[in-house]
Order: sequence, then structure tokens, then C-alpha cells
Amino acid sequence: MAVRFHRSWLCAMVPLREEGSLDIPSSKSFAALVPELSLESCPDVRQLAEDRARSCQLVLIRMLRLFDCLARKHGIVYWLDSGTLLGAVRHGGFVPWDGDIDLGMRRADFEKVQVHAHELPTDIFLQVPATDPAYDDSWVPGKLRDRYSCYTEWTQQNRWCRWHNGLQVDLFVFEPDDAGLFTTFQHPGYEPEQIFPLSAIDFEGFVHPCPAQPELYLTTTYGDWRALPPLEQRKPHEGEADPYQPCDHPRSLRWAGS
Repeated sequence: MAVRFHRSWLCAMVPLREEGSLDIPSSKSFAALVPELSLESCPDVRQLAEDRARSCQLVLIRMLRLFDCLARKHGIVYWLDSGTLLGAVRHGGFVPWDGDIDLGMRRADFEKVQVHAHELPTDIFLQVPATDPAYDDSWVPGKLRDRYSCYTEWTQQNRWCRWHNGLQVDLFVFEPDDAGLFTTFQHPGYEPEQIFPLSAIDFEGFVHPCPAQPELYLTTTYGDWRALPPLEQRKPHEGEADPYQPCDHPRSLRWAGS
């Protein structure tokens, strides 16, 4: 797979960062903190961030890197999707106020994930109805969940929720519709050539798969993805999260020292 880096809009964003017009979290780099990572060696460095938002992002980067190790080991084809792809293209990493990871894949690859997810470290689990009976998979077929954390704001506002609500990696499953467009319950239809063959892009210092035409893919998804939202809208759609407060759920773990 050819590696291409889509950084044109990252360059355009640098002056905005220097002028302070974006609320950028701490730039503590996961790549610097954990230069080598495997399924067997995967330190959790959330406590090394200077603020809670970046701590959550370090958790999510670790989850993404571990998923990538699993995918490479078992031939699972995936790509950065939605807000994660937007962050990679426009910011070179997270959208500064984003609070999760979005990945896309085909049905056969999602089935491979279900077979091999047990190889992930025990502080991460694949959330599907079989592993969390309260989970509603009608929107997102599966998620990777961090067992130490919780989206506290969303949980407080939705007290009816009984599924695990730790920091998440969304796994969207794309299937062709009658017109041959690849789509999910939450996504519009994409022409196959927008996605395949996959390319690659830098995200937080690591190279990950991305759609063949990421800018066109983002336009199909968001319209004018180059425009920044108003300041009052620059917040995670999941609400605030706490990387050290576990959910009230049987699969939760308590962070040592918390």
C-alpha cells in the first residue's frame, strides 16, 4: 500500500495555532512516550499528560495503536473514518476537541475483529451485545472500550444507559447498497473509488490506513470540512470524559491510586 501524507491543510492551520485562535490541548506525544508498542508490550501513559483532555487522547491513541497491531497480525483491513480522518487531514492528529476514535471496515473484517479481540490487553474490550448485553448495536456495530474511564457528562445526562461507556473507538461496518455505494447506518454512500485502494496518512505521529481520496471522502461526509466550527461548538459530541473514573458497570476497572 502506497503511503501518502495529506498535510496541505495542516500547513494552513499552523498560523491559527500560533495565534492561539484554536484551543489546542497539551502536545504531549504518545510516539515520544511509547516509541515501540506491541500487543505484548503496551504501557498506559494517561497519567503523563498535563491535562485531562490530553490524557483521554493518550488513552485513545494507545487503543488505536493496539488495534493496528491486531489488524496487521490478522490481516484486518480498516481505515480512519469520520472525525478521526478529519483530524488527520486538517490537523495532523486529533481534532483538538475530539473525544473518540472512528474507524471504518467491511463486514468480513469486523467479523475477524470479533474473533481476535481477546488478544487485546485486558483493560480494553470489544463491546458488542455478546460482551455487553445492554449495548445497542443499531448505530455502531461495535466499539473498543477502555475499562478505566467514562464519558461522565453523557452518562449523567442519560441515566437510563446501562451499557459500558468508557473511552471508545467506534467500529463502523460498511457494506455496498443496491447502487454499489459503500454505506453504514450513519454514513452517506461513498463511491468505491473514494475508499479503495486504501492510502495512508499520519495521525499523531503514526501512519494509519485512510480512504483513497480522503478530501473527497470528507466532502461527502461533511460538506465544507475545511471551515472550523464556531468556538462554542468546539467540544466533544460525547461530552466530557474522565480517564480515571470508571463507569458503573461490571466490566469496569479502577485505576490504581484513584
